[in-house]
Amino acid sequence: MSIKTMYNTKMRIKHLSFPTQDDIGGIVQTKYTETFANCRIRELAVVETTITGRTGVYSTHRIYCNPNTIIAPKDEVVINKVTYDVNVTQDIHGLGKLFQVDVTERS
Repeated sequence: MSIKTMYNTKMRIKHLSFPTQDDIGGIVQTKYTETFANCRIRELAVVETTITGRTGVYSTHRIYCNPNTIIAPKDEVVINKVTYDVNVTQDIHGLGKLFQVDVTERS
């Protein structure tokens, strides 16, 4: 059985642009591009939520997707009308078979 058959959800990835200045000199980040990818999401257990070495940063969910998915820590992910901030992305075991994305649900 292929891991791809386990992807039961579609996510919208919002790739944010670099910050720009508005007319009065303030910093804004309103431009983005969107891509879509199949994935699987699960809520993390309490013992899994802390990201090692990053004080005050924690993840609430983990997303699994195809390693060809382009996603970075500055991006946002929307799944079933819920927005998540991307914290960490990694290719599991460096094999190019499964991509793991730790995210925090926005409140």
